[in-house]
Amino acid sequence: MSPSHRRRLFIALGFSISILFIYLSFRKIEIAKVWQEIQKIDYPWMLLGVAVQFCGFFGMTLRSKLLLQPLHDFSLFDVYKSAFVSYTGNNIFPMRAGEVLRIDYLARKGAIAHSSTLAVIFVERLLDMGFLLVLFFVILPLFFTQNHIPTSSLYFPAAVVGVSLSSLLLMSRFPQPTLAFFRKFTGTLGQRVSSFLMEKLELFLGGLHALKSLWRVLLVLLGTMIFWVMNAGTLYCTLQAFHLGHLPWFTPILIQTFISFGAAIPSAPGFVGTYHYFFKSGLRVLGVTGALVDSMALVSHAFNIIPLTIFGLLLLMPDYLRSNVSLQSSQESLSAALQTDEPDQTEHSDHS
Repeated sequence: MSPSHRRRLFIALGFSISILFIYLSFRKIEIAKVWQEIQKIDYPWMLLGVAVQFCGFFGMTLRSKLLLQPLHDFSLFDVYKSAFVSYTGNNIFPMRAGEVLRIDYLARKGAIAHSSTLAVIFVERLLDMGFLLVLFFVILPLFFTQNHIPTSSLYFPAAVVGVSLSSLLLMSRFPQPTLAFFRKFTGTLGQRVSSFLMEKLELFLGGLHALKSLWRVLLVLLGTMIFWVMNAGTLYCTLQAFHLGHLPWFTPILIQTFISFGAAIPSAPGFVGTYHYFFKSGLRVLGVTGALVDSMALVSHAFNIIPLTIFGLLLLMPDYLRSNVSLQSSQESLSAALQTDEPDQTEHSDHS
């Protein structure tokens, strides 16, 4: 199957998944009652939530800069823009394609190997998953026990994330033994294939260099915490806007965790359908149902997606007008780079 056919298939799959979740979310919607709930919203709280969400990106920027620093000393502004490359791309293109755009953007901007950049993004996603799982297992155990909601289904993903993060830490600390270990397995595949795989692994290990420093790891964890606390703060503002301040203190954390695991499902741009379904699921666990939860899902999604996407487009438009970068060109660039993966020796002026 050609790359263009695969791309069309993935896009169709993403939209199909979103359509399914839209149906599951709103098949019983009562539009008149939803409109009544929307008219009751305290919009200053919603606007405050947008401001808090903007602040959350500084936590992501801190984390990314620390992880990328051994590869290239990016400016804070460049790393901040790269976060919006991912966020805006995910809201415009399906199947979380913003991650592809971000990997290509950072590799071009810093003249570094795509495989090394990929390693950094991989570490970030594992940290996000790990932090969310910690919220489930540490912060909310009493709630789940009292409500008879099983957590056993989370044991396997928690184990996967824990083992993966531990493995990456060990690989970063002992790169040469890691290369020697994998060389034993790749040696049976022939000289050409073995050399190719080992070259990619060596570049990938280069992207893990930041994990060698304990202080850097602690600061990375701090950046991760800032990002997710700010996201929970945005949801707190949403609850206040809908006059649900009486719900338990951990409600924003619970909803955020539901939304985040839902966002991991490939879908249409902007997580349409999956966001709404899992947002409503988090509120239903707390007994909030009916037109109120429908209106909250719709309005929260709009305020989360539209303002930041517009800001991201305005922020990134000068770069992408000059470089004419699109999703397809970024995918082709990333694919070609992963075949050769030789970092550019000069920084591209079109991204300066």
